[in-house]
Amino acid sequence: MIQAKQLYHTYQPNSPLAHNALSDINFTIEKQQITAIVGHTGSGKSTLIQHFNGWLQPTDGILHVLDQHVTKRAKPKRLFNLRQRVGIVFQSPETQLFEATVLDDIIFGPMRYGMSKEDAIDRAYRLADELGLDRSLLDRNPIQLSGGEKRRVALLCIIAMNPDILVLDEPTAALDYKGVQDVMKMIHTLRRQGITIIIVSHDMDLVAELSDATIELSDGRLSFVGSTDQYIDHLYTSNLVEQLPTIVRLQLRAGYSIDDCIIKEKDFIEQWRIRHAKR
Repeated sequence: MIQAKQLYHTYQPNSPLAHNALSDINFTIEKQQITAIVGHTGSGKSTLIQHFNGWLQPTDGILHVLDQHVTKRAKPKRLFNLRQRVGIVFQSPETQLFEATVLDDIIFGPMRYGMSKEDAIDRAYRLADELGLDRSLLDRNPIQLSGGEKRRVALLCIIAMNPDILVLDEPTAALDYKGVQDVMKMIHTLRRQGITIIIVSHDMDLVAELSDATIELSDGRLSFVGSTDQYIDHLYTSNLVEQLPTIVRLQLRAGYSIDDCIIKEKDFIEQWRIRHAKR
């Protein structure tokens, strides 16, 4: 689905201001998987995800995305369709909403890629129903929406283009509990529909709850690639207990060993209910 081979990216190469943002990046993201990309601010996460749809091109190395190669020699016209198939929802949703109404924002992308206005509108209403977005929001100006509503609308705008891969940059940042739960429900729905999802996040609770695999960047280099279960073990053995998901830290405090800890909150609650039902 996505494979990076010796990927490098340098900003302002061959100048005194040259900066290596990515160095020797190698990984594979499997189809229909939820993969988390983690790392501290400035580690290269945003630079990396902008390669996935060709907004940035490698300084060296190659990125295989679906059936296309993203290299430093790839021509922008050849990457046009890739930007339909790989949708990115950035951290600040207001930057992706610019039309007079939510509906106009949602139909903009599909119409740009050749869909008729009538079909684009039908698709917008159907997706709103499928993803639990109140139809009344579609007639409102995006400026009038709450932060959580803007994030869900920005997500819907990308989904309307029927992407194969969806990249979400900090999808729950600054949301309240209900907003987080709404976004998580949408992500679960999209996964069931067969979309490959990539989440960039500092929220380890979200990473543990949703992702199958985790990629960690540090100063533009890979510091971990593997399953999310393995990443939790990696944090523990690296004495980074404060970075573990909340549910894991609580189990450790209660005397559980790391091997016995359940990393998904919903799975822990279900086991707790089963144990107490037997008493």
